[in-house]
Amino acid sequence: ESSHNALAIGARLGEFEIIGLVGEGGFGIVYLALDHSLGRNVALKEYMPASLAARTATATVSVRSERYRETFEIGRRSFVTEARLLAQFDHPALVKVYRFWEANGTAYMAMPYYDGSTLRDVLKARGSVPDESWIRKVLGPVMDAMELIHRDSCFHRDIAPDNIMLLRDD
Repeated sequence: ESSHNALAIGARLGEFEIIGLVGEGGFGIVYLALDHSLGRNVALKEYMPASLAARTATATVSVRSERYRETFEIGRRSFVTEARLLAQFDHPALVKVYRFWEANGTAYMAMPYYDGSTLRDVLKARGSVPDESWIRKVLGPVMDAMELIHRDSCFHRDIAPDNIMLLRDD
């Protein structure tokens, strides 16, 4: 899987070296990266709204047109706010943000790399409707995490099967 907007394999962002492309959505790209400082693999998420911006030859993210600049900046601020918010919570069903920063005209967050599939992909592969006990097992931890963040008056607003990761051992 490759993309003209993705950073090249081997590209460095400080201590992080891009070693693979995990996925790409409308607003970002997720890479598999090696954290050379700690000697571990991480997921590195980059704010890259393909409809608003493109990567230049120098790896910088640049707005496609001045008319998109305000929308791009609002999105980047929202990305940083999300990273800051996730970094303050500690719950097994919430992704932990190790660090986030702004560089190259965009923003990044480093998180644990999890080997698994999205709930959407698992449901699609099953081919049958899951039973209640399976649903409770999967959604119980999600509901616990939502209770935790709601207590701090935070709201996710994008809970969807493609945003719920099931780990290989689940």
